[in-house]
Amino acid sequence: MPRAGSPSPAALIGSTTPYTTSQRVDTIVRELSKAGALAAQHSVLVDPQSTMSLHVAEALRAPVSADIEPGLYDRHITVHSADGQEKDIPNNNDTVYVADLLPKDVEFARASMIAARQLLASEHALPLGAPALFDLEAVDRNDASLVCPALDILYAQFIVPGFRFKFEHESEFYEYHTNRAGSTIIECEATG
Repeated sequence: MPRAGSPSPAALIGSTTPYTTSQRVDTIVRELSKAGALAAQHSVLVDPQSTMSLHVAEALRAPVSADIEPGLYDRHITVHSADGQEKDIPNNNDTVYVADLLPKDVEFARASMIAARQLLASEHALPLGAPALFDLEAVDRNDASLVCPALDILYAQFIVPGFRFKFEHESEFYEYHTNRAGSTIIECEATG
């Protein structure tokens, strides 16, 4: 049975917002929906005698057994107390991106997303947590330009595994390409 704080049903990617309460909680219910239709629901039983700590992430890796397509979903998380009360968990944003990543890529995606978000905030003078993750994809590129070549530069030709992140803030889109480790990050022209 999954316990509170476990990564089930999916691995957490990117920044997380911790939520802690001393209220006696016995169940956490996570729901993902798209266009108003419920796409996935997951309940976690919690020891009602313990303090609950839950990490709310902006992206998840869908488990292999899940029947859910990658993409952006609306998220709703509630906690149910032992006395029958239900309470919504406040989120820094109410959407989550479900990514189609291999388990071995989750830690790299997390580090790369944080690095890309830091560069985005710095280059565009935005609060670090303000842009919402809109798209995430693991990709293999054919050269060191990460598919965003600068004019008059020759790039080494070899396979570069990495990620493509698209963020949205106030109807503006920002796209960043990274190598797998997140040590090289390039902003590309975003397509809506």
